[in-house]
Amino acid sequence: MIQRLVWYLELTSGEPEQLETMVSFAASQGASLHTVFIENDVLLRCGELPCSREISQLTGRARPLRSEQLARQLHQRREQLEQRLAMLAARHTLNWSWKLARGRRERMLGTAGSDEVAVLMLSAGEPLPAWLAGLQRSLLLLLGSRFRPFSRIVVLLDDGNDTELLALGQALAERSKLPFQVQRHVPLRSDLVLARADNPVLTKAGSTAINAVLLLPAQSCADGT
Repeated sequence: MIQRLVWYLELTSGEPEQLETMVSFAASQGASLHTVFIENDVLLRCGELPCSREISQLTGRARPLRSEQLARQLHQRREQLEQRLAMLAARHTLNWSWKLARGRRERMLGTAGSDEVAVLMLSAGEPLPAWLAGLQRSLLLLLGSRFRPFSRIVVLLDDGNDTELLALGQALAERSKLPFQVQRHVPLRSDLVLARADNPVLTKAGSTAINAVLLLPAQSCADGT
């Protein structure tokens, strides 16, 4: 069911420390992994301002910040991550690829194909983005900062007539040979939960409350209304 995962990885975020988790998850699903290394264009533009400064991690002192310097740092960061991913992929016999993109992650999440699942890895303490409720792409997988392998698939049902959500949950359970349950209220800290993006349970959740959630667009978006 999940054939290709597209991981949108911001080079300035804390996600690089979760490389092994992402590779292990893709391998366990029998999916290929395509990593999009993102250079945040807003950050790069900040380097063009004459008042921009950065704090040295070694001395704690402020120093001028330049776009060229930022670009070099991001390039070095990308090379390090690419080498690490290549090593992990070889260890797990994972088919993987990568590309470099400049922009903002939330604007890129709707560009993957219909046979792909976009992945958003949440950093510790990060709240769920407000734009998730208006999700319009087909599938988006959220992985929590403390992700653990799941042993059950749960459909979080807000509408008893949501046949698309039920069918997807059943198909995933059959393929993975895992137990399958349907609930209206379920803790998000364990298992793989399938839900609509506008499900009320998600509005109060943060990264530490989520293990793995596979989101479908809100019912109104899915119906084209």
